[in-house]
Formats: sequence, structure tokens, C-alpha cells
Amino acid sequence: RARPPRAPIVELDVAGQSAAWDGSPYPEPPRTAMLIPLQPAGAAAPVAALIAGVSARRALDPAYRAFYESLGSVVTGAIANVRAYLVEQERAAALAEINRAKTAFFSNVSHEFRTPLTLLLGPLDHLLATASRADQRDELALVQRNGQRLLKLVNSLLDFSRIEAGRAQASFEPVDLATLTADLASTFRSLIEKAGLALVVDCPPLPAPVWVDREMFEKIVLNLISNAFKFTFAGEIRVALRARDGAVELSVRDTGTGIPAHELARIFERFHRVQGARGRSYEGSGIGLALVQELVKQHGGQIRATSQLGEGTTFTVALRAGTAHLPPEQLRAERTLASTRADAGAYLSEAEQWLAGAPSVGPPVDAARAMPDPARARVTGRVLLADDNADMRAYVARLLDGPFVVEAVGDGQAALDAARARPPDLVLSDVMMPVLDGFGLLAQLKADPRTAQVPVILLSARAGEEATIEGLRAGASDYLVKPFHARELIARVEGTILIARAQARLTAVLDTMSDGFCVLDREWRFVAVNASFQRLTQRARADVLGRDLWALFPAGVAAHRRRELERCMAARTAVQFQERDPTLDRWLDVQAYPVPEGGIAVFFRDVTSDKHAELVLRRDAEFQQQLVGIVSHDLRNPLNTIVLAASVLLHSEIDERARRPVLRLQAAAERATRLVRDLLDFTQAQLGGGIPVVPAPLDFHACIAQAVDELRAAFPDRELRLAADGAGDGRGAWDADRLAQVVQNLVSNAVKYSTPGTPITVRTAADVRGVSLVVHNQGAPIPERDRPNLFAPMRRGAHGVDRNAGSVGLGLFIVDHIVRAHHGTIAVRSTADDGTAFTVWLPRAAPAGRGAA
Repeated sequence: RARPPRAPIVELDVAGQSAAWDGSPYPEPPRTAMLIPLQPAGAAAPVAALIAGVSARRALDPAYRAFYESLGSVVTGAIANVRAYLVEQERAAALAEINRAKTAFFSNVSHEFRTPLTLLLGPLDHLLATASRADQRDELALVQRNGQRLLKLVNSLLDFSRIEAGRAQASFEPVDLATLTADLASTFRSLIEKAGLALVVDCPPLPAPVWVDREMFEKIVLNLISNAFKFTFAGEIRVALRARDGAVELSVRDTGTGIPAHELARIFERFHRVQGARGRSYEGSGIGLALVQELVKQHGGQIRATSQLGEGTTFTVALRAGTAHLPPEQLRAERTLASTRADAGAYLSEAEQWLAGAPSVGPPVDAARAMPDPARARVTGRVLLADDNADMRAYVARLLDGPFVVEAVGDGQAALDAARARPPDLVLSDVMMPVLDGFGLLAQLKADPRTAQVPVILLSARAGEEATIEGLRAGASDYLVKPFHARELIARVEGTILIARAQARLTAVLDTMSDGFCVLDREWRFVAVNASFQRLTQRARADVLGRDLWALFPAGVAAHRRRELERCMAARTAVQFQERDPTLDRWLDVQAYPVPEGGIAVFFRDVTSDKHAELVLRRDAEFQQQLVGIVSHDLRNPLNTIVLAASVLLHSEIDERARRPVLRLQAAAERATRLVRDLLDFTQAQLGGGIPVVPAPLDFHACIAQAVDELRAAFPDRELRLAADGAGDGRGAWDADRLAQVVQNLVSNAVKYSTPGTPITVRTAADVRGVSLVVHNQGAPIPERDRPNLFAPMRRGAHGVDRNAGSVGLGLFIVDHIVRAHHGTIAVRSTADDGTAFTVWLPRAAPAGRGAA
């Protein structure tokens, strides 16, 4: 077909249309523009157009025109790529929709098959266990075999649907593969020998367990042996297992009819059957080997087949050892999907039909699956049964009749009416029903306060994880998938009723709590409340259950409370907060916790009186702070006057006899000044949120040296040594006044608790991270009993040497707070041999503000 003509590039006159030209890169605006049609290859007409200006400083020669043609080709190519990507996306979406439809088809098939299977296999188990006549047992066994075969087919279809949907669920675990394989193969021994064949099982112990999904591996072995038996009439079937080069090989070899060479490449295709092949039966769905291949792939393994027509076939499965090739999340994973396991009995029952006139060799009927004895029931009560299938309704009612009083109805609306009129102990409802389905019935029951606490079990043939999750999220107490066994049904009913009654007892216990309590489901509906909840909110339980929290308390739900509760619900984490409820005019302490079912449990208590007491304490603290500040200020003024007067006298000409009393007066006044400052700092630390610091640039070594010089005058009888370790840079940002206070308090403490005549050493050092100060004295060590409370306020050691050095026990407390306000640390080391050393470390830049209170 002729290609459509391409649209030409058109030259446009744009002179005078560039009023908004910004002057870059040239002051002259373009006078000409090129209209470039964008026409992808194969398109009948352009899909868009690109307008590009032409430089006013360059002639529009052929080379320049070629540039615009290249530009158009590049942009057209980009558009074509985008359109191709969109087409591919649409194609992928269409394929995904087909895949979803196919998966839905398989799921629907399993849904439709499981209901009649339940009605077949359940009563058959009971009849086979109780039948007295041999002919009756044979006929029932025939029905049972076909029912099991149908169940096996349904499970295979379900396996395929899960694999195609990417939802195949494996749980790999270390397994003694030799023992498992030998046990599975041996279940066929009686049947194979009755057919005149030999079964050889060659499975020596392996060096180590192999990681496999046990259910999947069982299907692999059972399908391969069943396939071998179907096409083998003479000779033997050999099952072997070997460890080879980091792998494990399972081989199933038969001496059967073999597979033609042209068919060998297709034997693993789904639903493919070898035409004209001689077998024990022409029946079969053609999915056994296809399923085996998919299950082997789930293990990261490989399967291959070799065959000689008329001589036999060998299937070899290679599985890798270890776990490196397996998804980590599937190692010992918990199964959430309904199991599709089929025991060897199902395969034996099907293969048994291939033997002409062979007697039944299937396993005996499991007595545990027979009809339960009502006299042995642990629980009694009233059960409301809703199912539109009359056979299923009669069958389930017959199972439950005896230990339970059963009321059976044919649709959800009838069940709802009956539950409202006569609330039962449990509702057992099918999902698919006319008028009102199971989910609609469940929602109506939960919304009605009269039935909100009645447990509901949903009964459905719809299998799979999504169906179960959907039922449980809707509020069902349990979700039972067809086909089920009689004992399983009664156990589920008994267990659910027991749990419901236990919850009722728990509610009675919760009613004794003084704290309010409620449980909210995922939809913020009230599931349970206690008596204190009703008292504190002034809402009756019947008016709350099933209602939405936000709709029920619109005015009382503040933004902070909603944000915290939503965080608890979404993040599955506990939260705790206090707030004033405007509706109740009370302060509430609220604690919320996630619950396994997906909702949250909320505890709350009235803390209004505590809040009032806290307010009183805060006012008292503020008063005390003001009082101490006033007293400290009033004490400082006369003390400062005394210190100033003493200083003036000392600098005047007074005789030596008068100088000594003035020195004592000055020292006492300075000590009193320090005590007042300590008292004020203590008040700031306890009541004001911490001791304030104002960092400023300074030299740490020089600051400490100046403080030591001032202390030498205060303690003339003691030797104060000053040392600077190394030549570290002492420049940084600290509060000089507070550092001097630290040195004064530590040196005063050293003087008080050291031996007279011994030196007191003050050492400074600096490194890239910060600076340090060490104050060391010689004397008795600090007693062990005093060390835990060394920096606590009002603590004075009883081992002080200088009894005249009065103290209120605030020095080390204030030092600790000043250090923490600088984001530093303080440590103490005290031994009998080396005395006591306080070590202060400070970072180079301390933040302004207050220290920890």
C-alpha cells in the first residue's frame, strides 16, 4: 500500500508579533518561524505541529532548513514512541483483563463445584461408615471415588488459577525427602502389585534435608506415579531419588507404552493428550503433567522427560539444594490460602477404576470423618441457619440437630427477621442467597443493637484468601469453605459460640472497671462498650453499638483526638494523650491500642480532678519561685553592701588588727552571696525549667585560670594548682559566669572534703570535640552509700574535713545542671589511694537556653 504523503514544513511571517520578547539571546526578535508538521510514519495526517522561531541573525539557508527537518523528525519519533508505549499499555491492560477473566472463571468453576461436592462427600462418609450390606458399600464407594476425583480436578483448576494470577502460595521447609518420597510411593504398592507390576522404590538417605513445599511435592510424586501406572501394563515402575552436584533428582521410570517422539515436546502442555496412546483409561483432563511442571517451577527446579516408544518413559525432576534460589518470604511461611491438598487416597481411588475387576484397595473410611455423635457435643444453643439450597439446608440442619436447636430459613431477609424476633446464639449463613445475601445479612445484624453481638459464620463455596479476608473484614466471626466435613462444621460452631460466651463474660468483667472502655472496628463502628463508657458518655450501650464514632460524637471529637486515633488505626501502634472533652466538660486521659481483628481498643478515664490539682501545684510552684526571687533579691542588696564596704576598708589605711576582722567579714559575706545565688539557681532548676546559660566566645583555659585566681584569695590557707594538659585550642562558646560558678563549687567542695595542707589541682584540656575540666583533691573517698545521690539537692556528706565550711548541699546539684545546660557531662572517680576527682566535659559550642530540670 502506498505510504501517505508527508505534510511540508511551512515558513511563517511573525514580524511584529513579538511584543513580549525578552531580548535573549539577541535583542532582535524573530521575524520568521517554521511550522513543522509532526506526522508519524504511517499516519494519514499530522497529529500535531511544532512552531519554532528562526534566528534573526542567520540566513534561512538549506543547512538551516535541514536542522528544522531533523528537529521535526526527532520530535515526531518521540511522539511515535509515546504512542507506541500507550498502545502497549492498552495491550497489557487488555491481556491483564483477559487473565483476570480467566482467573475469575476458574474461581467460579471451583465455587460451583464445591457446593455439590459438599453434599456428595459429607453424607457418603457417614453412609460408608454405617452401611451393613456389601452391595450398598460398593455402590457408595463408586460414588465416593468419583466425588473424590471431581474434588481433585477442582483443586487442580484452583492451583492453576492461583499460579496464573501470581497468588500461588508456597511454604518451603526442610524435609527428609527420601522418607517422604518412599512413603508416598509405597501407598501405590498394593494397587501396582495387584495389576501384576513391580514397584521398585530406590530412595537412600540424602546428605541433608531438602527445602520443599510438602503439599506441592506430594502432588508432583503422586501425579508422576499415577501417570506411570496408567500407561504401564507389564514390567515395573521405579521411583528413585539421588543427590547430584548440589541438586536432588527424583526420577519415575516405567516400562510402559512410551511416548512418540513428535509428541514428547508437548506433554507438559495444559489439556494436551497424546492421541492414540494406549492406556488403562481414556479418561483424564490432561492437566496432571502440566500441573507437575508448574509446581516444579515454583521450587525453582526443572523437569524433563525421555521416552522410547514401546519401551517406557522416564520423568526426571531436578531440585536445587539449599535456600538461595527460593524467595526468602516463603521460607516456613504461614499459609493463608485454602489448602488444595489431596491425599493419596484420591489418586488411588481414580487409579483403582483403571483395573478391570480389581477389588477396592483404597484406604478404609476414616471414622473421624463420619457423622458426629450429638451426645458428645460440648456446647448447646440456638443456631439460625440461612441457605437457599434446600439440600444443603437440610444436610447442615441434620448435622447440627441434637446438640443445637436449629431454625432453618431460605434467604437472608428471612434470617434477619428471625434473628430480630428471636436472637440466636449463632447465625450460620450461606454467602450467595436471594433477597439478601450473606454479606448484606451480616451488615444488617451488626447494625442492629439487638443482634450486634450475635456471632456469624459465613458458609461459602468461594475459596481463596481474598474471600476469607473479605468475610472476616466484614465482621464475620468465621468463614467456612465448602466442601467441609461434619466434625469440622460442628467444631467451628461450638468454638464460635464458646468464644462469644467468653466475650460476654469479658464484657461483664469490663463493666466492673472504673475506666471507660470501647472497641472500634476498621470502619470506626462501636463493637463493644463497658458500663463506665455509658456512665461517662451518658450513652446507653444499645444506642452506641454499631454506630460510627465520628457521627455519634461530632462535637466531642477534637482534631488532636481524631489525628491520634487515626494514627493508632493506620500505623497499628499504641497512642496515649490527654485532652479536654468539650461535650462532657471533662479532662480525659485516653489510651488506644490496635487489636488483631483490625480495629482498636480505647481506654479512657476522667482526670479532671488531677488536672485541677496539677493547676494548684503549678500556681504554688510559681508562688514559691516568686517568693524565693524576692527573698534572694532582698538578701543580695545588704550582702553586696557589706562586701563593697569590706573591700573599701581593705583598700584604706587600717592597722593589721582591724584588717583581720574585715577579711573575715568579707569572706562571710561572699559565702552568703554564693549561698543566695545557689538558692536562686536551685529554684530556677526545680521550678523554672532549668538553669539558664548565655554562651559567648571565650578561651576556656583563660576563663578557668581567672576563676582559680579569685578562689586563691578566698582560700588563702590552701594550695590551688592550675595545669593545662597539652596545647589544645581552648576557644569555643560557653557561659563564662556559669563556668566560674562550676569551678567555685567544685573547688569549695574539694576544700571541704580534703585533708588540710594537701594541694587541690585544677586541670584543663582540649581536643577537637570539646574541652574538659578536672578538679582533684586528696582525702577520704566518697562512701558508696553517698554516690547514687551525689548530685541530688540538699545532700551533704558526713565525711567532710572542714567543719567550718557551711553548705546547704546545693553545690554539686547546681554544677550538674550547669553542665547539662551546656550539653556536657560530669563524672566522679574516688578511691582511697588517689583521692577524688570530678571531671567535666563540654562540647565546643553550647546552645543557648535552659538545662534539664
